[in-house]
Amino acid sequence: MSFFPQVKFIHDQCSPKPKYRGFFHGVREIVREQGLKGTYQGLTATVLKQGSNQAIRFFVMTSLKNWYKGDDPNKVINPFVTGVFGALAGAASVFGNTPLDVVKTRMQGLEAHKYKSTWDCAYQ
Repeated sequence: MSFFPQVKFIHDQCSPKPKYRGFFHGVREIVREQGLKGTYQGLTATVLKQGSNQAIRFFVMTSLKNWYKGDDPNKVINPFVTGVFGALAGAASVFGNTPLDVVKTRMQGLEAHKYKSTWDCAYQ
């Protein structure tokens, strides 16, 4: 998990008149304006995204390994095949997590105040 204000900084730096002069100034301003809560904006969305990311990845990897081994649980899997399974599991987790990643990024951005909660952001 990363330090949450980074999305605010990125959005701010892309704006015509950036408000933050640097990392420490940005954190100080966010805390001054929004309290410590401002540095944790999007925490629920981040936890959901990371949790589902790992769940998808482990599910796909385990399913592919079980399929490959079939009735022989001691069957050795070639490292290349393991790599292919890992790539497929990684792709599945990215594909499955894109909607949650969009919600997370919006909840952490400069426009996060538009949303009442993570659920409201997802709905909108």
